[in-house]
Amino acid sequence: MKETFLAFILFCFTYNLKAQDQKLRTFGAQTGYEINEFKKNDIVFKCSVNKQLDTVKVWTIDPKFNTAEGYTIGTKFGSISPLLSRQVYKLAGYGYFIRLYSGWILAFCEGKSCTEELLTENSEVRWIEKIK
Repeated sequence: MKETFLAFILFCFTYNLKAQDQKLRTFGAQTGYEINEFKKNDIVFKCSVNKQLDTVKVWTIDPKFNTAEGYTIGTKFGSISPLLSRQVYKLAGYGYFIRLYSGWILAFCEGKSCTEELLTENSEVRWIEKIK
């Protein structure tokens, strides 16, 4: 009995060490796809990859990133072109979004659920994403 208990303790200890060596994997709540991080031109991006290893979404919160239209993280809603700001759409519980001509999407989050409060002139871009 003592040998069995010691073997079990050794197994648990070894398993715990192996688990600590493994990289923590993150998955998106919306899609269930794994989230990876990469750097390009010194800008940090994250991406979701589906089971076929296709990138389905790329996003950044890095303030160094500029869209082709000149928008960045922190851009105020009031400074966005009126033509674009009229095209804002809301996904309840996820945020407010504006699709740009470049294919990038500006994302705003107001309140606890990201749509709990209305956008104001001072609302800021929180992340910028592109969906395949």
